[in-house]
Amino acid sequence: MTLLVLIGLAVGAAVTLTVIGQTDRKAALSAYGRQYCEEMGWQFLDETVSLKSLRLSRSTRGWVLVRRYEFDFSPDGLHRQRGELLVHPGWARPLVRTLEETAAHGAPPPPS
Repeated sequence: MTLLVLIGLAVGAAVTLTVIGQTDRKAALSAYGRQYCEEMGWQFLDETVSLKSLRLSRSTRGWVLVRRYEFDFSPDGLHRQRGELLVHPGWARPLVRTLEETAAHGAPPPPS
């Protein structure tokens, strides 16, 4: 009986994470990644947003789930490059930047 309860909890947690992840992915795809590329004058390549990591982070609200997505864009219509989008519940909006900016600036600051 206890084993069935644990299996049920694990399945429930997996389904919840999947639903939450899909909701964030849609928001990331439609709003932030596209907006960032438009501001930079780049072409956002549709349907390229993918979840790359999921991790727990400590914030003033306690433990939160931080998601890291990657997406593709084209600055000139010919070449494909990668960008990343970090979704942290403590931030007003996700952090969007190219992978070159990530390498140059390192990890983002923790939310205040």
